[in-house]
Amino acid sequence: MDASDWHAFCRAPSPIPPTPVGQANTMPVRGEQRQRYAREVEQFLLRCPAESPLHERLKEALREEVETIELEPYGARTITALTAPFTAGKSTTVKAVARDLYRDWMADYHADERPRWNPPGQADVEADRIPIIYVNLQSDTSSKDLYAQILTFMGHGASWTRSQLAINTSKAFSIHGVRLVILDDAHMLRTHLKQGQATLDAIKAIATELGEVGGMMILVGAWTADSDLLDDPQIRGRLSLHQLGVYSIGSNQERALWQRLLKVWQEKIEQFLPGMDTGDLSQSAARYLYERTQGYVGDLAKCLSQVTGRAIRDGRDTINNDDLKMVRLSARAHDHELGSGTTGRRKPRKNKRIVG
Repeated sequence: MDASDWHAFCRAPSPIPPTPVGQANTMPVRGEQRQRYAREVEQFLLRCPAESPLHERLKEALREEVETIELEPYGARTITALTAPFTAGKSTTVKAVARDLYRDWMADYHADERPRWNPPGQADVEADRIPIIYVNLQSDTSSKDLYAQILTFMGHGASWTRSQLAINTSKAFSIHGVRLVILDDAHMLRTHLKQGQATLDAIKAIATELGEVGGMMILVGAWTADSDLLDDPQIRGRLSLHQLGVYSIGSNQERALWQRLLKVWQEKIEQFLPGMDTGDLSQSAARYLYERTQGYVGDLAKCLSQVTGRAIRDGRDTINNDDLKMVRLSARAHDHELGSGTTGRRKPRKNKRIVG
């Protein structure tokens, strides 16, 4: 990904939802039309899933933190980090926040135009305006690789010595008006290796250089409690750590939050399946859906998108238990089902409405 790709991602319009069945007055009758409609609905639900209360809460916290950091003096600013289990939606959440920030920061530019500007104090220089940089770290990323990734994102050459790459990166931040650098998969960095320690030093230097021009850094990863990166004294002294978990049903409050998510999903689905009853998902199927997905929103989105499409293809206006049972989810979810015996213990009854 480079700045052009990121601009296109941030400026892309939201997918247009298929016409709800209530507005169309009837489900498409002809087989071919119904199949096409089912595919459109399933694709829409996957691309625009129901808003997750847990993730929306995190988005709000990250936005508030960015606004707070922008008020800090230039120099050694707060470093934000987000940690979450694998596939919990951390990258998707950060990208959503960054996309909103990009649109806010670039509101004066036409959506289709290539953002260009004259850097402050450099009226004779015209450059691309690049307020956000997004790169992914690899386990073998060297400090030179990191600088090269950042410069390449901004459209600069990277055939330089490490020290020159560092200098050029610092200059480029100012030229392009960089306000935020996001390093994803930062947990991949192995700081106990000599190369990893050098990359860690580069990350700290980049964060400092960003602060000098009014920018900030967000680190994203699936860290453990004893992470070398987050335990680094220099980073920890400037660190604001956010944690994203998965949904749970261990307490009344957690169950209520899970049911709230399912209620939002039902409201989204029932515009295409008007025969669903209140509470079909949030009450009757809440425990079964949790056992299948273990609270991971990606698996939930896949499950409910596919069962909605299946019902439409069959000409039905609601979901039955067989729909939920037939969807094959991630290997992680499948492993859990095999290990816990969920499929056998809570096998849904055929041709009935959703039950717990």
